[in-house]
Amino acid sequence: MTISATSQGLKPGVCTSSNRPVNPFDGMMIYETDTDKVLVYDGTNWYQPSNIAWGVMGRAQKTSDTSITTTTTDVSGLSITWTAVSSRLYKISFTCICAVNTANAFLTVGIYDSSNNTKQLSRGTGGSSSAQFGINGFLYESGLSGSVTRKLRSDVNTGTASIYGAATYPFQFVVEDIGAA
Repeated sequence: MTISATSQGLKPGVCTSSNRPVNPFDGMMIYETDTDKVLVYDGTNWYQPSNIAWGVMGRAQKTSDTSITTTTTDVSGLSITWTAVSSRLYKISFTCICAVNTANAFLTVGIYDSSNNTKQLSRGTGGSSSAQFGINGFLYESGLSGSVTRKLRSDVNTGTASIYGAATYPFQFVVEDIGAA
């Protein structure tokens, strides 16, 4: 039987993640209202269709200030671990408001893997002591699989620096699945 209509769509089963259909069939599609996900049953498991973005895989934020020194160190609380799928493309990004405490010093914030290998670096300088500025950074990665960790590390070339965080302007770190690689 063929169902066709130009003014209507097919309505998948609507449920929550805790009350999915008990006897699904191969190819059955559902929409989970609590996770806002469309899932398809493959005869064994529910999975998200590969041709759409899967959304935020992880988010971390700091709502308190962080002091930065000349030693490259992890930024406490800004690490994300997720289960990656090799056929997916991930966008990993951060944004923060900073200040250096020494004139013409520059602050570096970078995205690193769990072995402290550099994946992306961003630098900023306030030009004068205590001048505020923003630093943003992002990268795209594919070919990842299994448990993957990305974290933020930071240092300043001379003196000290501050990365600010508050409820109204948190230091944000996000990993998003943006679609098929």
